[in-house]
Order: sequence, then C-alpha cells, then structure tokens
Amino acid sequence: MAEVRKALSGDILRQQSLPKILESAEIADHAFQQFQAMQTRHDQSAASFSNAKTNLRCRLEGLRGELDTYLAGDYGVQTSRTGAYRKWQRSHQPFHWFVEFYGIMERGGFDVIIGNPPYLEANEVAYAPSSKAMAGIPIHAMCLERCLSLGGTANMSMILPLSLVSTQRMRHLQQSLEAGRDCWYSNFAWRPAKLFDTVNRALSIFVTAKPRESGETFTTGYLKWNSKDRDHLMPTVRHARCERDRAAFWVPKVGDDVEASILAKVLSAETTMGDFIEAGRSSRSSSRLGHRPPRPPRRTRRQGRATVPRRLGPR
Repeated sequence: MAEVRKALSGDILRQQSLPKILESAEIADHAFQQFQAMQTRHDQSAASFSNAKTNLRCRLEGLRGELDTYLAGDYGVQTSRTGAYRKWQRSHQPFHWFVEFYGIMERGGFDVIIGNPPYLEANEVAYAPSSKAMAGIPIHAMCLERCLSLGGTANMSMILPLSLVSTQRMRHLQQSLEAGRDCWYSNFAWRPAKLFDTVNRALSIFVTAKPRESGETFTTGYLKWNSKDRDHLMPTVRHARCERDRAAFWVPKVGDDVEASILAKVLSAETTMGDFIEAGRSSRSSSRLGHRPPRPPRRTRRQGRATVPRRLGPR
C-alpha cells in the first residue's frame, strides 16, 4: 500500500483516485474469496464456477492496468506513447502485491516466507533496478529486502550465497534480519560436496523466528562434508551463539561455544600485525617473518608419458 501511495504522490488528480483503487481492490479480494470457496463446494455448476472465475479475472486485470499506468510514470514512460508503454510492460512485467494479495497485505502480510532467489548481480539481468541505490547490490539481496517488507511478523528462511554473512555490502541486511528476531545462520562449503550439484559456490541458509522484544543470533562453522554423508548433514548441524553488536561486518563461522570464546579472546587483543611490522622497522634487526607457498608440481615428459617430479621446491 505504501508503494501505491508513493506512485500517486505529487499528483493531485492521481491522489483523488486512491479511494477508488482501494474500493476496487477490496471488491476484487471478495471475488477471490468467493471463487476460492466455490472450489471446495460440490454443489456448484460449471457455469457458476466459470462466471466467478471470469469476474475475478476482469477485476484483477482492470486494477493491474490502472496501477501499471501509475508505475510507468515512475520509470519515465508516457502511457500516451502506446508502443513504448507496451514495451515497458513486456520488459519489466510489473507485479502489484497490493492487488494480487490484497487480503493478506491488509492483514499484515504473510505468516511464512521461504525462498531460493537467483544468485545474480544487477548487471547480469536484462532489467534495471527501479533506483540507482539498488544498482550495486545483487538480485538475491533485492528479493530479501522485498520479503522483509512483505513479511510483517513472518517466519522466514532462504538459501543465499555465503556473502550474506561475509561481505560488507550485506551488513545492512544482517541487521534487518536480526532486528527484534531470533536468527540462525548455517554456513556450507562447496567442496568436497555441495548443497546443489550445479551451484559451485558456498551457501548460507538463514532462518528467522517471529519478532520479539529481544532476539538472539546463532551461527555455525564453515561446514564441509562428503556426498555419502549428505543424509546426515542437516540433523548434525550445531549452532553457537554470536554477538549482535559486532565490530566487523562478517558473522563469525564458529561451531560451538568454545570456538566462540577463542575468537572473542583473539578479537579482544590490543595488538595487531601492524604493531609487529612497525616494531621491525624501528629496530636495526633484519629479521623478517614470511610465508612462501610451495610451487605446484612441474610436469615433465619421459618417453611419451607425463610424470610428476618428486622434488617440489625451486630449482
């Protein structure tokens, strides 16, 4: 409803049409409830059922068309230019939650939301975000923000890339998920086995419970498993409590309270690597600490067969 009011704002003539839109949406919702009730009754004739379905479809299409014209204005599309308007409808395929789920939205939103949105960046899709502020975030983050606005007091769960709990640009979504809710993050690697056979990336499953006055956040370690152990993966997942007022943008990947306490001690240390580097620069000592990873094996040819030399170090 807030988006409908936003689309009508700034235009007095449009604002005057708001009561009519609300009335039409309520009538359409009553038609939907009637059609839904008819599906469970056995004394309805085929003609009555067909008429009810046609009535509902006509009412919904009328509302969709009217709201499409208002939304097109937000995208700078003039409805008087029929060709451009039809092209915009085909490319953007506007969806009006206010119309499609009027009764649910009026009662506060959905009770449960689950999903697996596309793991794509905004520049990987053919359509553009409605605002420049959303252009830099991935599509699955947009879906999550939409679900938060639709949920109200809903329980929610989704499977998302591990970036949800690991990158700075997702910090605001972590805060939104955890605000007043109990929240669980389960973090899964993609080697040696993976949650989806065709998805080569680490994933995180979050679950949020209905809001309460003060919620808690729980997390897991970075879980790895073999394909043969898949049936036992979920029953053996263990969570550990983590702080909500986190100094860093990432959610800790810890599997029990012992690991959490060790991490807390490490993070509480006042010294950093920079302190040791500065100390080395200020002293006359030439001692340095470094790490040189081993080179990969070099392959050689011997009588037409590829062999791996035993000596892995530099020549």
